[in-house]
Amino acid sequence: MDNFVEMARSHRKRYLPSLYNRLERAGALEEHLVSVAQMAEEELLQLVSEQGMRQSEALQIVLPKYILIPPEEANPEPLGSSEEGTQTTGETIG
Repeated sequence: MDNFVEMARSHRKRYLPSLYNRLERAGALEEHLVSVAQMAEEELLQLVSEQGMRQSEALQIVLPKYILIPPEEANPEPLGSSEEGTQTTGETIG
């Protein structure tokens, strides 16, 4: 579980700095990290032992769900404010 805690800490600090800082200021960072690590470990164990999934397959499900959650957007762009001729994804409209 310590591995998951450190992985979650590093990921949140780098890719979710607002969440990381908010939890740290509130004194809830460690509790959050331990909680998500426990949930990840419990689901990993269930997938492997009860459902017969290989650990590598189970990790592909568990890590993005609890540990490597989607990053914050650096500068979210309001809808409809993209340049003419592009979608909000930055792809050129054909």
